[in-house]
Amino acid sequence: MDKNPYMYDIYPDEEKRRFLTVLQLYDGIGEWYDFSIFPVKSGTFKIGRN
Repeated sequence: MDKNPYMYDIYPDEEKRRFLTVLQLYDGIGEWYDFSIFPVKSGTFKIGRN
């Protein structure tokens, strides 16, 4: 949060921040979103054998 202060606007209190989770991926397909710009930018990524 300290490296991305705009996240304090998106998740203003501890109750809302409980949805934030650090994780490690080994194999999969995912999506990412950049909320620091408008319009929001998004994309997909693959990790492992996918």
